[in-house]
Amino acid sequence: MRITMRTNLVLLLLLALLVMGCHQKAKQDSAQMDAILAAEPVDLVAMTSRQRTNHLRGDNLQLFLAALNPTNRVRAARRTEAAFAHGFVLMSGTNTVLELSSNEHGELRFRDYSFRLKQWPPFTLSHP
Repeated sequence: MRITMRTNLVLLLLLALLVMGCHQKAKQDSAQMDAILAAEPVDLVAMTSRQRTNHLRGDNLQLFLAALNPTNRVRAARRTEAAFAHGFVLMSGTNTVLELSSNEHGELRFRDYSFRLKQWPPFTLSHP
């Protein structure tokens, strides 16, 4: 099959549109995450792994929430091959406010928005 210069250009344009669309969705999800964190009170973070669940409360909770500040986040490349490491369920009473997942590379994800924390908080884990 002969691929012409025109076909290459069309394929490249389609790929660029796809990447821009994904980036736009990630930006929307980032803004939505910030809006949720600003509007909803959080009194517990359940940090889950395959082996156990730990809870963040009080000062540890505040350290974790402060670490989610946009100034402490760097957009990360989405790695589909990375294995699940932890889930973070931010709660207000018995209601789920926000869910994040992390992979083995330390990248966090909210929907299509993947990011790294510049600095992880020095929290102490407690068991339920």
